[in-house]
Amino acid sequence: MKRVYIHAYLQENLGDDLFVETLCRRYPMVRFYIIADKSYKTRFRDLHNCKVRDPKEKKVLLANKILKHFKNVNSYLQVLIRRSEAVIHIGGSSFVQHHDDWSEFYNFDKMLVENSKNLFLIGANFGPYKDQRYLKAYHELFKKYKGICLRDEYSWNLFRDVPQVSYAPDVLFGLKSNITSTVNNKEKIVIFSLIDLQNRQGNYDISVYEADYIRFQVDLVRYFISEQYKIILISFCRNEGDEVMIQKIRENFNELERQRIQNMSYQTDTEPILHEFEKAEIVIGTRFHSIVLGFVYECKVLPIIYNQKTEKMLDDLKYTLSIKLPELNNTDATELGRKVTLRKPLDISEQVKLSKRQFYYTDMQFASADEND
Repeated sequence: MKRVYIHAYLQENLGDDLFVETLCRRYPMVRFYIIADKSYKTRFRDLHNCKVRDPKEKKVLLANKILKHFKNVNSYLQVLIRRSEAVIHIGGSSFVQHHDDWSEFYNFDKMLVENSKNLFLIGANFGPYKDQRYLKAYHELFKKYKGICLRDEYSWNLFRDVPQVSYAPDVLFGLKSNITSTVNNKEKIVIFSLIDLQNRQGNYDISVYEADYIRFQVDLVRYFISEQYKIILISFCRNEGDEVMIQKIRENFNELERQRIQNMSYQTDTEPILHEFEKAEIVIGTRFHSIVLGFVYECKVLPIIYNQKTEKMLDDLKYTLSIKLPELNNTDATELGRKVTLRKPLDISEQVKLSKRQFYYTDMQFASADEND
């Protein structure tokens, strides 16, 4: 079997974990390797072609201890990359200039380029960024990749002159290919996907909108309770504080209201979360992939835009119903609740078809894996 290293954001985030699951299932005759904490041995237990290396296991610690004395290779990760036929970087917000000093992240990406036989990038958007040097540096670096597919047209236009850079809608739109229509089997359920704003500072500080965000979500939950909906507050990523925000919102309700509100967190299995999206009629989504999943499962969706990536995706979709964080203070939550209730599910048939192009370059690299291995 061909050996491939996957570079991904492996921090127990639902969207990124679904990326890796999708990639591994697309190429069953490729042996993938990831470096992630031991929870991923359980999380990806059904991915029989994915080998998880825990950075704290003895083999990895010993290798790092020995290799740090070498000049040309100084980590287990570097050895794994060099021994792989290819490296696939799959992720969404992988190129955001969070701080004025962006050298650490750039140097890691440069290391990937310098040590990979074939380097691919799948599913990312580029930006936001403040420094033109940041854009210029990645413009030169991307020329050394074997193939890149970005997930919004804005990002693609920044690198359109680089031949091996292309565009396709987000990877997870492709989940729709395996799903039968659920629009006639919906229950009176509203999913709220929430994020913690306090830990999102740096160049794009959104913590200042926390009070407005909580007030808006509370008002919207109360509206849907009054309309006899069941409410599910969902955490996509515990490590990024989604559960913290859920608790901040829950404490605004009395005991009777709380009986109508269910908490749900992504733990080690993606299926329970996906099952709730399958049943839900409405999604109030802050997380990027809660919005995508809402569209995939034919829900009525109200996106709350906290980042450029969501805005650019909605532009590509020509989807007009949304609200940005600075607008929350002057917005009537009840009125928006009525509007989303009256929406029809978005037709994403074109996005489902085009999303397969995210794998255009890796399909060329691994299409013959079944025949040759």
